[in-house]
Amino acid sequence: MGIRALDVDEITIRVRLDVDGDPASARRAIETLGVDPEAVLLQPAARIEDMRVRRAKMAPPNINSVASPLVGGVSIGWSSGQYAGGCTLGFLAKLAGTTRFVTASHCTGIKYFLDGANVFQPFTGSNLIGTEILDPVGFSCSVYFLPWFWCRNSDAALFSLAPNVSAEVGLLARTQVRNGGGTYGLPTTTDWDQLNPYWVVDAVEQNNLYAGLAVDKVGMTTGWTWGAINSTCFDIVSSQNSNNAPGPAAPIKCAYKADALTDLGDSGGPVFYIHTEGDSRVTLAGITSVRYQGLVVSKYSSIVSELGAGLDARRAATLTTPVISGSLAGQVPTVAWASVAGATYIACTANGIATRPARDPTVGSCSLSIPTRSSIQIFRSTRTPVRAHRRFPPKATSSIRCGR
Repeated sequence: MGIRALDVDEITIRVRLDVDGDPASARRAIETLGVDPEAVLLQPAARIEDMRVRRAKMAPPNINSVASPLVGGVSIGWSSGQYAGGCTLGFLAKLAGTTRFVTASHCTGIKYFLDGANVFQPFTGSNLIGTEILDPVGFSCSVYFLPWFWCRNSDAALFSLAPNVSAEVGLLARTQVRNGGGTYGLPTTTDWDQLNPYWVVDAVEQNNLYAGLAVDKVGMTTGWTWGAINSTCFDIVSSQNSNNAPGPAAPIKCAYKADALTDLGDSGGPVFYIHTEGDSRVTLAGITSVRYQGLVVSKYSSIVSELGAGLDARRAATLTTPVISGSLAGQVPTVAWASVAGATYIACTANGIATRPARDPTVGSCSLSIPTRSSIQIFRSTRTPVRAHRRFPPKATSSIRCGR
C-alpha cells in the first residue's frame, strides 16, 4: 500500500487516505493494525503531476551577474590588503554633481576606517567599479552603560566610480518575486524582473520610519524580502572591530530593525518601502547593516549625516526633452535618439512589436522593419508617458514616448 495523500476530512469527520492500488487491500491492512475502518476514508489516489512546462532552458539576467548600467541591489565583491568578501551595492547618489555609490562600511577591509578598499562587480577580481573614498572613524561613546566604544550612526562607506563605468542614480534592482515576509520567510530568486527591472527612488527617508512600517530589501543572497519594523532607534554592538576602536567592537547608534529575512552577502543592500502596490516608485529607507533577530537597517538620514549633507539618491524628477532623428533605407526607417536624462526604460516598437529590449536607458538606435506606425518609448516609472513625434516617408510615423 502506498499512501499519496493524508488529510482530516472536515465533512465526513474521518481521516482520509489517498492510496495507490485497490482501497480494499488498504482497508484490510488497517484492520490488522486494530484501527476502526469506519474512522478512515479510503480512496484511490489521483495522478500527481509536477506542473512544469518543458521548454528550452533560459538564463535571465541575475543580480549576481554583470550589471550595466550599475544600480543599487546588485552583487559586489571587495578587497583590501589580505581581506576580501562579497556584499550588495546599496545605492548610487549624486554628491556635488558627481556620481558616487554607497554600501556597508563592514564591506571593506576595516570597518569605520578609510582603507581604500576596491570594489568589483559582480565578484572580487572581476570588473573594478570603484574605490572607497570616505569611511569616518566615528566618535567615542558608551553603549548599554559600557564605556570605550567607537560608534557611528550608520554602517556605511562612500565610493568613487571607476572610469567608464555606466551607472544610474535612483534605480534599484528589482527581482521577480517578493518572499512571504518575516524573519523565517524563505529566500527568493535573484533573477531580474524582465518586465519591471527597476525600482525608482523618488523619495528618501527623513527621520520618518516607524514601528509597523513594512520595508523591503534586495540582497545578493536572499533576493527580495520584506518585513515590518519592530525596533526603532536602538543601539547595537557589532561583532566586528574598528581599526581605531579602543573597545572590543564598533556599535551602530540609532539603528532600526525589521522582521525580514537576510543572510550573509546581503550586507550593504538597499532597504526601501513601496508607495503603492503595483507602482515602481519607492522611498529609500537605508541599507542592510547586520542580521540580529531579523534585518538591521542603517537609515538613509544617518548615512547622509556622516557621508555628506548633499548626498542625493533620488531619480531625476523630470525627463529632458527627447531628441530623435532618422533616415530611410528603402522601406525601412532607422530611428536614433539621444540620451534622455532621468529615463528608466527605452523600448523601440513597430506596430506594437518590440524590436529592442526595454532595459537600457542610454543612447541608441533601432531599425523599424515595418514601415508604418512605430515608436520609441522612454519611461521613468509606470506613469502614463507623453510623446514627441517625428514623421518619416512614406507615411511612416516614429515617436518617442517619455514618462516618469
